[in-house]
Amino acid sequence: QQFHFDNGGQAAGPFPIDQLRQYVSAGQLTRDTNVWAEGMAGWAPAGTVPALQPLFATPPPLPGTPPPLPPQ
Repeated sequence: QQFHFDNGGQAAGPFPIDQLRQYVSAGQLTRDTNVWAEGMAGWAPAGTVPALQPLFATPPPLPGTPPPLPPQ
């Protein structure tokens, strides 16, 4: 599936989801950016489109050292 997105008032695309991931990383495509793909009734915020929701999933925190225990 390929999507168009609102890029400053201009329709950009169509782009495959893999390419949209790059726009998300660059901050050009956010949850609130309007997108459209063939078969959709109209433009909708990217965060509401099920196929795009994984692009905005927050990764789990990196493993690290646990916090120190309080002194007893």
